[in-house]
Formats: sequence, structure tokens, C-alpha cells
Amino acid sequence: MIELWVPIIAILTPVLIVGIVFYFKLQTQKMVHQERLSMIEKGIRPADIQPEQLTEALNLPAPAQRNLTSGIITTLVGLAILVGLSSIGRGPWLLGGLIPMAVGIGQVIGYVVAQPKSGNGTKTEL
Repeated sequence: MIELWVPIIAILTPVLIVGIVFYFKLQTQKMVHQERLSMIEKGIRPADIQPEQLTEALNLPAPAQRNLTSGIITTLVGLAILVGLSSIGRGPWLLGGLIPMAVGIGQVIGYVVAQPKSGNGTKTEL
């Protein structure tokens, strides 16, 4: 009996995860829309607010910081998949871990390269 449920759960779990992500994205867009409507009702033009002000007001990390965070997470997930798949030996299945790890390393390198240099020639702090 359990043999029947394993593939069903394996198929439905990613669908459920993607559905949850889309639901939260929709709720975020709905909140932004309601916020803009209330701003218009109070006589404030939404174009008057700069994106930096919204980032500070919502306590969101800067886009560069988000790139670093997502790069580190993607690298570590790729490494975990690589280690897990390496237990069955070498083969093309290791690409399942190498590809996300390479993408994550690329994001981290992009963050480091995009950092502006300070006046004394050293990189700015993270």
C-alpha cells in the first residue's frame, strides 16, 4: 500500500511548493496594489516615492545583498546535491549538483566584482 503513495507524494510535493511560492507572490502584489491605492486616496503620487525609500521602509536588503545571499544559498544547495549524488559514484548525474553550485558561485563572483572600490583602494565591507 505504501508503494502507491510514495510516487504520488513525490509528484505532488514540488507542485505544492511552487503553488505556495506563487500564492505568496500574489499576496505581495495585492498588498503593494492596496498600498498604492491608499497613497492615491491620500493625495500622494506613488511615483514620488523612490525605490530606496521603500527598501528602507520595508527593511529589505539591498539588491546586491540579495544577490550575495541567493548566491551563497544556491552554492550550498548545489554542494549538498553534489555530495548526495556522489555517494552513488561518478557519472553524468553529478551535473545535478554541479550546475546549481556553478550558478551560485557565479552570483557570488558577480557580487564581489560589482562592489565599488573605496578611496584607499580596498573593497568596501559586506
